[in-house]
Amino acid sequence: MAIGWNGGKREGQSTNGALLQWTQPESPWQETQAVCRKLGVMFLGTDTGDQPWDIATSPKDLQDGASMTLLLGENTLAGFSRGTRYSGGVETNWACPLPNFCMFIASDDVCRTQGSATDCLAGSLQPTARSKDGPGWAWANRPGTFENIGYGQNLSVKGSFPFANSGHPGGGNFVFCDGATRYLSNSIDGTVYARLISPAGGQLPAPLRQGPLAADALDANP
Repeated sequence: MAIGWNGGKREGQSTNGALLQWTQPESPWQETQAVCRKLGVMFLGTDTGDQPWDIATSPKDLQDGASMTLLLGENTLAGFSRGTRYSGGVETNWACPLPNFCMFIASDDVCRTQGSATDCLAGSLQPTARSKDGPGWAWANRPGTFENIGYGQNLSVKGSFPFANSGHPGGGNFVFCDGATRYLSNSIDGTVYARLISPAGGQLPAPLRQGPLAADALDANP
């Protein structure tokens, strides 16, 4: 049974679903690990830890710095459920979770172009100048995508919104990898948000590379 991280536009959400292409076919980059490791901190894995999707993040992988990398975010539509359409009607909880009931992502619309919705190398993430990120990263948090922070307040079904969402007006609490907790605005700039989620954005392959996050970036995006 295929369980996605999202619904369809008819549900008032996104039209995601296809696998994002972060690398060229037959690329030397390890599609299952090398790029993903730089795009997030925590991933679901197996108890043996020997599968391609088992990605363990260590402090040395936080190349953007622990104080500039998000670890946890609020989501009022995650956690225990007796079963919804997003779990195939099966009860889910923290001991036996599905990704959309325990994890959060940013919008995959960062990869969207006129020619493709899933090819991340189609140009939307290509840096436009030194330390200036490609325009696609701004879509990591943009109203109208139905994947922006806080949009889940319009929804009620558990598992229907694998994006950050709190019960607070205007924003939510996030925990950083250094243990600090900060309240971030729902309207935080998408490019800043994308850099906060990516633990090694400056080490991504050249067509995807993010610039450094300025020390005062969060002060401008409380």
